[in-house]
Amino acid sequence: MPKEIKFNKSELSNKIKVLTEEIPTSESFALGFCLNVGSRNDPKGFEGLAHFIEHAAFLNTKNRNYKQIASQIESLGAYANAFTSKEYTCFYIRALNKHFNKTFQLLTDIVLNPKYIIKDIEKEKRIIIEEIRAYEDDPEELIFDFADEITFANNGLSHPIVGLEKCIRKMEIPDLESFHSKYYTPENLIISYTGGLNHNIIFKACYKYLQDYNGNSEIKTNNQKPLQTNPQTRIYKRPFHQSHLVLSRLTEGMKSDDRFPLIILNILLGDGMSSRIYQLLREKYGFAYTAYSTLNLMADCGAIYIYAAVEKNKINPIIDLVSKEFKNLLNNKIKKTEINRAKEQIKSSSVMALESMNHRMQTLAKLEFTLGKYEDAKTFINEIDKVTYIQIIDIAEKYFEIDKWHKVILMPE
Repeated sequence: MPKEIKFNKSELSNKIKVLTEEIPTSESFALGFCLNVGSRNDPKGFEGLAHFIEHAAFLNTKNRNYKQIASQIESLGAYANAFTSKEYTCFYIRALNKHFNKTFQLLTDIVLNPKYIIKDIEKEKRIIIEEIRAYEDDPEELIFDFADEITFANNGLSHPIVGLEKCIRKMEIPDLESFHSKYYTPENLIISYTGGLNHNIIFKACYKYLQDYNGNSEIKTNNQKPLQTNPQTRIYKRPFHQSHLVLSRLTEGMKSDDRFPLIILNILLGDGMSSRIYQLLREKYGFAYTAYSTLNLMADCGAIYIYAAVEKNKINPIIDLVSKEFKNLLNNKIKKTEINRAKEQIKSSSVMALESMNHRMQTLAKLEFTLGKYEDAKTFINEIDKVTYIQIIDIAEKYFEIDKWHKVILMPE
């Protein structure tokens, strides 16, 4: 019989949480230092600061320069990277089990001991500005940023994760130091591990290297929930060939009872070749090459979007078609076979995702940040299976009235 995967959770006295998923057959691991801080926590006028901190961490530490960091990672045959989301930041490393202690020390140094040097920070500004410009050259990325501006209006969730060029240019070392000091605290830090080593080994490393880390131990991230705003229509012009459309609206978040019915409705509506939006806009009418819906659920809120890349003169017909499809949802025109197909898609993708060590590690941290508890694939699948037809209809009635959705249009100049 194969050995079972074991989940464990512990906490150091300074409130750093240690989450592990032991996979006894694995010869490698994914280790993440995940922090409950993201772009929604950027100070006003300094949009992009959380993302800048993530970039700057790999430049220099108090013990290593960027060449030593890169050399030590690759000399272990490891891979390290990081990302910033709207809600949290994660620094992670993939390596073989035998290199765990060395990689743990290295990641500790990168995350908790940054050293900001002016010439390197100025160079990194230029790199991030090029990253921003790359996003601005991508109409699909750009229109979702525009959609978030109105979906999460007057909230830290409304601006791009990478920030704004004018803000990046004015950031200085004291800004980075202040942000790191404020948010990179024990209470905001989760050590997330998935791999072949047992929980005791991971916890001992955490105790050895992190027990004395205090920072601003009284500081814990406290986010403001965005409010539902009146629907808006915004039109932007850029030098692109196609027109692009996003319809969006605010939803409840991960902790809400809406979570599982919303996940199913999103799949049914626009995720996959058999989905209603894809079949309608591409297969039936040929109005769009790319058409889909997507759902982003965070701890306290979320958003659902419908996207299509189309010809300029097809924008209004597409909005009309989506409106009619919403009315079909509201008039109980949902087949149980559709719901069952969506459930099977969700269950299959959730199981297949477990084959990625990084995905498992990041999911451990995200669930702790958003739900405050562990949720294995079996539990998730059971919750999906439990969703009833009536619940689906109730959620459709709650969210799918076209007059309550924002509309963002990106047109050629």
